[in-house]
Amino acid sequence: KEINHQEIVKVGVRDQPLLNPVTVNKVRNEFQSSNRSICRVRYEERLGNPCIFSANRFDELLSLGDDEGGKKIIKRHMDETLFVDIEDADELLDIDTKEVYQYVLDKIYKKD
Repeated sequence: KEINHQEIVKVGVRDQPLLNPVTVNKVRNEFQSSNRSICRVRYEERLGNPCIFSANRFDELLSLGDDEGGKKIIKRHMDETLFVDIEDADELLDIDTKEVYQYVLDKIYKKD
């Protein structure tokens, strides 16, 4: 069956400052050339954002509870999920603690 990649939902987080635009483009391009209904970034076995869901997953997304995420849908449809591997684990970092925030600042503003 062919997947309509014209209608999609892309899920990302705003506190992921080290996510490379090249990675975002890679995810989009690989998803569009696939016949999968879900796409997710992966570093080794660690999953992250961004994720993309095709229109045929919209009803499932809308039925999620307030404290549920797309991971539940991905687990249900692993055979429909394309994983895009990245080479830098730091791209998956989201700033949830002061320590991670400081790490990101240090990485962005490297002191020579």
